Amino acid sequence: MDSVFSSMQLGEKRVSDITYIKVGEDWNYLTTIFDLADRKVISWVLTEDMTTENTVYRAWMLAIDKRDIADDHIFHSDRGVQYASNKMVNI
Repeated sequence: MDSVFSSMQLGEKRVSDITYIKVGEDWNYLTTIFDLADRKVISWVLTEDMTTENTVYRAWMLAIDKRDIADDHIFHSDRGVQYASNKMVNI
C-alpha cells in the first residue's frame, strides 16, 4: 500500500512547517521544506518575524530554485495562516 507520506519521485511530494525557536528574550522562526522522496531538507529560512513573505514564501522560492517540482506535486503543511495566504495559494 502506497503511503501519502512517501514518494519515489523527487519533486512529487513536499512537506513544510514553521518551528518557533527562543533566542534570548526573542523568538525566531525556522521554516523548512522536505522532499518526501529522499527525506531531505531542500530549503529552510530563519526569520525574526512570521510574515508569509519571510517564512513560507522565501522557503518555497528557495526550494523551487534548488529542485524541480512535478506538475501534479503535493505540498502538505499545517494550513496555518502563512500557508493559507493568498500569496501561497496562488503560486
